[in-house]
Amino acid sequence: MAPVADRIYFPSLEQCLTGERVLLSWKLIATALSDSSGQRTTSSAVIEFLSDDYVHRLLEDPASTFAPADEATKKVFETKTAPINVPASSDGRPDIESIKKDAEWLSKNAKVNLVAALRVVVIEHQSRPARHLSGPLSSQDAKNLQEAAGLNNGQGSGLLLDLGSAAALDAEEIWTEFEKPETRQRRLFDTYLTERRFFMMSADYANSIKLYERLPTFASVDLDLAKTYRLKLPSRDDAEPLLPTYLQVLTDSMSRIESGLKAVTDEKWVTEEVELDWLRTLLTEAIHALSVVFQIVDSFGDDFAPSTAVNQWFSLMEVYRFFDAVQPIHESIAPLVLPLKTLSAAVSLILLKPARSLTYLSEREEDATQADTSYDTYLLSSDVLEQVHKSILNAAEADCESASPVIFAWTLLLHRMNVSYQSRTEKRDNLLQQNARETFEAGGVVRPVARRNSAGSIFSIESSKFDGFLENATSSKDLVVVEQLASQVTAQGRVFDVVSNMATALGPSDEGSMTPLLSARLRNVFLELLKVSYPIVGYQSEPVSSLLSILSAGRNYWDISNKENLSEKQDILASMVNDDLALEFFFRQALDRYPYEFLPFITLCRTLASATSLRESDRSQMILNLLRATPTLTFVLPDYFQEYELAQEDENTNTFCLLQDIPIISLSPSWRGRRVEDDAYRIPAGTYGRFVTDTGRVVSMEYPHSTISLLGRRLEINLMKEGYQSELGMLQPEETAEVISLFATLIRMDHLNAAGGESTGALVFSDNDILHEAKKHIDAGSGRDLLTVVCETMDYYMQVDLAESEDVVVTILNSCVQFLDAILPIYPSRVWSYLSRCELLSSESRADYSQTSLTLQ
Repeated sequence: MAPVADRIYFPSLEQCLTGERVLLSWKLIATALSDSSGQRTTSSAVIEFLSDDYVHRLLEDPASTFAPADEATKKVFETKTAPINVPASSDGRPDIESIKKDAEWLSKNAKVNLVAALRVVVIEHQSRPARHLSGPLSSQDAKNLQEAAGLNNGQGSGLLLDLGSAAALDAEEIWTEFEKPETRQRRLFDTYLTERRFFMMSADYANSIKLYERLPTFASVDLDLAKTYRLKLPSRDDAEPLLPTYLQVLTDSMSRIESGLKAVTDEKWVTEEVELDWLRTLLTEAIHALSVVFQIVDSFGDDFAPSTAVNQWFSLMEVYRFFDAVQPIHESIAPLVLPLKTLSAAVSLILLKPARSLTYLSEREEDATQADTSYDTYLLSSDVLEQVHKSILNAAEADCESASPVIFAWTLLLHRMNVSYQSRTEKRDNLLQQNARETFEAGGVVRPVARRNSAGSIFSIESSKFDGFLENATSSKDLVVVEQLASQVTAQGRVFDVVSNMATALGPSDEGSMTPLLSARLRNVFLELLKVSYPIVGYQSEPVSSLLSILSAGRNYWDISNKENLSEKQDILASMVNDDLALEFFFRQALDRYPYEFLPFITLCRTLASATSLRESDRSQMILNLLRATPTLTFVLPDYFQEYELAQEDENTNTFCLLQDIPIISLSPSWRGRRVEDDAYRIPAGTYGRFVTDTGRVVSMEYPHSTISLLGRRLEINLMKEGYQSELGMLQPEETAEVISLFATLIRMDHLNAAGGESTGALVFSDNDILHEAKKHIDAGSGRDLLTVVCETMDYYMQVDLAESEDVVVTILNSCVQFLDAILPIYPSRVWSYLSRCELLSSESRADYSQTSLTLQ
């Protein structure tokens, strides 16, 4: 490959040292790429840098950025530092010999080539003024500050104490300390580690632009960055070579960690803090390398990754056991541990592609004559399958918790392979027996016939290439092993808890560790795992809880914004809404159990309704329309109610028909003389339903109704428990909070759609808007509407002597604040009037709740 000039990446020393050109550090590039406004991303300097061919070479071969010393780079170093390229000067320009010595020292103590070291030295030189200014205040600075503030005779001691300058050194002493050789070396090493971290971050973001043609953040940029940076990817074939390259970065980082910092440098100034920073750098590099690997495989879509990459990855996982041994040994390391384990699990899953693999195995069983060569998959290589199985089995034996999603996925694939193998074996044996019987009956000679797995089999029932893997005696892979592995990871919902924890840590909230794009794509992989496991696990609390974490963790009311710009294919919420299988497995099941099982359905509705990427989709209003017209109602039939008859009794079905009305909400006996009975929620005679279980009285009734209206009414009667009876029960505090948060989300989404030009009329419609719908069956005589009910709920939970725990109260107050924020554009005067007299802001006794609620926001 012909050499490429690095004049953009590393301008001449004379230009850098004289200030004619600023050497762009990787820290500046990463900061620009992660700029939330997108302005720095499109600056001319950043565009020039990221569209440079030399920079592209570094992104394609990241190991070369800080490669070890060799003769080629030594010659380049000598050329760059030659006197002809850095003319001598007496105008205060830095001494080139000092810079050369610093570069040689860094090259030796960081084990990098001289050119990479020289670039770090120049970056450190450029940053010296800023570092010095951000250092400790001198005694002269402290005195000047006191005089400027008018604080004399000791009055400024408090100010100086706050600034950390109570015992300030003389300016000359600070400068002497700053210029000490060991201090400068420490700064150089720190700059080197910083550059390593931000280079990999830049590579991560640049590959997002290359693979998805967009930034991984919500930053809005008018330019086509992939085209502007010349990072367009012509085809999948151009992405494949990046896989082994970035896997090697991961390998190198982990190898350095194993070797320890002592293998790099033994300088006296190396402290525990420096060692932790070095460890943090290598773990950060590993995480960004994993991120790139994941994105590359994700860009393949339904296609399998090359089997060589699968083999390379699981060979690594055999050594490092899915990084389960990495522990948060220090607070600076702790934030990196879970992202590392999460990405290792996600990369494993996306390489295995359980959904696509199960499809292939099913097709292979249905059509045994199908040629294996029609697929390019790791399933066709016994050696790769053996490597996958060995690494996963070792992780299971070591009880690696972070590997449990991978172990679970592998049990599903291994089970399917065994079933396919046994099915084809039985078919082959049956045909052999049938042939022998026909030959005997015809009077022929029966000769022993061995099984034939070749293409010439007279029965055309071919073996698959994964049969060799199953028949290999190196390790057991039968159904007994499958059952043992599955039982181990699913006991007490363990694997689903692990997935929930991983999803919670993904972001894209402030607490999350991933960019919005990467977070969404990782969640999609975990969602696929839940889908493929559903036929085995079914609808249970553990996978449902895991699903809710996948969809909603790190995303609440305050995260909903028009700034979100993920496409439908990239957004996990849109993927869920557009996935008929996922909806059938989870959403439909939650609907069929609602409101007997209250929270799963309401939480799913709240979460899915917040999908901003669905504005142009046919399903953009799916959740809202379902809430307006919900077809069924599931609850416990009262013990006293016997007025029903079984339909089709002779067919032994659970279907029945009501012979008498069932009031869902009714006045209690003590209130019947004071209020008019409300017949709005009464299931009429003649309505059909079915018993959900063989025992008990849980029924699902065919009762079309508005969930929005019913929830509004239930919120109201929840404030008057002694006055009403409800066959659905009264809302629990957690349910109250979720309902109010649902209303807040629906109203906010309506407002955002209107602001985005998606609404065809006014924000508040006269007949069919959300607030009108919720108010429909709230007691009209009381003058209440949904806002009144929420405010009264808030006032109720502001009472000091409530029995509920503080966490529950804070959750409800937080949802009420969300609702007030959502409704503020509609009823500004009513909201501000309420807040002016609300105890949340005025009562000292509720100060803690107020502070906690504001903190949650």
